[in-house]
Amino acid sequence: GFRIALHGAFGAFLDAPALSCLLAASLEIAAATKGTFRSALIQLIEKRDPGMEKAIGALASARGDEQAALVIAAALAAPPFDARLARCASKALLKLAGRGDAVVTEAVSGHLQHESHLVREHAIVALKELSSRGDAAVVPKLVAALADDGLRVRMAATDALRSLAHRSDPCLTALVVDHLGHQSLDVREAALIALQQLAAPGCADVIASISLRMADADIEGRKALLTALQQLAPPGNEAAVREAARRLTDSSIEVRKMALRVLGTLAEDMPPVERRVISGSLKDSHASVRKTAITSLEKLATKCSWLQSLLLDRLEDPAPCVQCAAILAAGRICDLDDE
Repeated sequence: GFRIALHGAFGAFLDAPALSCLLAASLEIAAATKGTFRSALIQLIEKRDPGMEKAIGALASARGDEQAALVIAAALAAPPFDARLARCASKALLKLAGRGDAVVTEAVSGHLQHESHLVREHAIVALKELSSRGDAAVVPKLVAALADDGLRVRMAATDALRSLAHRSDPCLTALVVDHLGHQSLDVREAALIALQQLAAPGCADVIASISLRMADADIEGRKALLTALQQLAPPGNEAAVREAARRLTDSSIEVRKMALRVLGTLAEDMPPVERRVISGSLKDSHASVRKTAITSLEKLATKCSWLQSLLLDRLEDPAPCVQCAAILAAGRICDLDDE
C-alpha cells in the first residue's frame, strides 16, 4: 500500500531509479519512526507513567515482540497493583504472545513470589488466561499457591486449577493431597475444594494418595485426611472404608472419633476383620470414643443385626454419657415390640 501511494504521488515526476531511491528512504524513515515509537512506549511502561495503560494497549499490536511482552508482564507488579491495569496487561499479553507462550508464562509466574497478595492474585488470574490446559510448568505453581496466606490468592488458584488442570491426574492429585496436612485450616479447605474439582470419578486417586500420607501425618493432618475421605469418597467405597477402619486403633482419641464418623457416613456393611475393630471401638478405654461409636454407627446398625447387638450392649456402659447415647440409639433402631 505504501509503494502504491508513493507511485501515485510521484510516478509522474520521477523516473524508475529515482522512485526506487525515494521508496527505500521512506521505508527506512518509517522503520526508524516505528522503532522510536516502540521504545517510547516501553519507557512509559517501565517508568510506571500514569499513561502506561494506554501505552500497554498500543504496544500490544506488536505481535511476536518478546521484549514488549516481558515489559508488559513486569507491569503486572506495578503499583498501585490495580486490577484494571492487570486485566489490560493480560489482554495485551494474550494478543502479543498468544496462549501457552513459555517465556510469557514464566515471566508472569515470577510474580507469584511477590510480597503483595494483590500482585500474586493478579498473576494467577493472568496465568489462567495465558496458559495452555495441562501446562506442566504452570499447574504445579498453582497447586503451591493453594498454601498462600492470602484468601483471594487461594481462591484464584482453585479457580485457575479448575480451568487448566487435567482431571484425574494422579500426580497432580498427590500434590494437592499434600496440602491436606497443612497446619492452616484455610489451606486445608482450599486443598479440599481443589480436590473436589480435580478428583477422578469414584475418587480412587484421592483415596490412594490419602492412604499413602496417613501414616506420616500429624494428628491434625490425619483428621484432615479423614475429613477429605468423608467428603469425597462415594458411599460404600471399600478402599475408603478400610482406611477409616485402620484409624480406629490410632493413638489419638480425636482421630479415632473422626474415623468413626467417616465409617458412619461411608460404610454400608463391614467385612469380618473391620467388624472386630468396630467392636473394639465400642469398648474403647475413652468414654467419648464409645459415645461417638454409638452415634456414628447407629444408621449402619439399622441394616446390620450384628452391630445392633453390640450397640445395645452399651446400655450397661459405666459412663452415663455412653448409656444415654445407647438408650437414644436403641429407641431409634429397635421395634417397639422388641424385648
